[in-house]
Amino acid sequence: MLVLPPSFPIGGMENPRLTFLTPTMIAGDRSLVDLIAHELAHSWSGNLVTNASWKHWWLNEGFTTYVTTRILEVLYGEEVATMNLQLEQEEAIESLKDIPQAKQALLTRDPDTGSSTYTDEGLAYPKGAWLLRTLEGRAGRAVFDPFLRGWFDRHAFQSVTTEQFVAYLRSNLLAQHPEVMSEAELGEWLHGAGIPAGAQHAKSQRLVALDATTTAWLKGELTTAQLDTKAWTALEWMKFLNDIDKEADKARLQQLDAAFGLAKSSNDEVAFRFHRAAIHAGYREVRPQLQAFLMRVGRQKFVVPLYTALRANLDDRAWAENLYKSARERYHPETQTSVDKLIRQR
Repeated sequence: MLVLPPSFPIGGMENPRLTFLTPTMIAGDRSLVDLIAHELAHSWSGNLVTNASWKHWWLNEGFTTYVTTRILEVLYGEEVATMNLQLEQEEAIESLKDIPQAKQALLTRDPDTGSSTYTDEGLAYPKGAWLLRTLEGRAGRAVFDPFLRGWFDRHAFQSVTTEQFVAYLRSNLLAQHPEVMSEAELGEWLHGAGIPAGAQHAKSQRLVALDATTTAWLKGELTTAQLDTKAWTALEWMKFLNDIDKEADKARLQQLDAAFGLAKSSNDEVAFRFHRAAIHAGYREVRPQLQAFLMRVGRQKFVVPLYTALRANLDDRAWAENLYKSARERYHPETQTSVDKLIRQR
């Protein structure tokens, strides 16, 4: 594994026998190692069995995202894997707000150029995994696992298409278990917008308890000092910050930052979500830390949403454009292209 400079624009790249990684996965507590699991899983889904063109992108990323959760379950147990999966699914649903419906299907990319946008190409990861998770949940692992293993065994060292997967699915799972998924629902997964109504949603009991805590805190029934975060994982912090985004005001975010130092968190997934919420709440006193974050981090997953949030307010927009003039040379050309497009919008 090779950890690249901060300008590396994505989480990781699954080069055979040498995984490239973003330094943002180094949190000091091994809480973000799911990224390593993802890139290692690509040794099978992406490198052993590869999409024939970018149109079939989800065969790489959807399969790999599904396998990642299975790896986390083995390493850390079912509860942590379920938390990770629930967060992944919730963020997928939230992302739909920013993706045109015509680009929400699994098969949307141009087959030759891979033409897409940063946002909608990312949907292939959780939506593809969600399709496989739904098949697994309905068929049961005793049926699904041999089916999935057979997919890799029979197509090893080949470039494959969605049509090939559908044919394999029909012959090796649906023919024996037609109740698992109808042709109509399969078509909805592959060609329809959003997430089909029959999708199996992950539900973590720890996150259910966290929902109650978050609601109480937002209502003022629980003070910041009363938040018992000692046992919270990074996933719980991410979920909490997602749920208070655009709900908590400046004063509440100031309290959180004073109590937990979130703007300076060594976990970039946590720091990113705090900064996004701070921007939306108008908590501008945190700008020095936000500036340091955007000058240090070049990963599109963090950079693009933060500049997008800053553009929503005229005062923030002017500050962000001035910051970008200094930060731009630190970013990879892919990240520059994404942010340049934002800056040009008026």
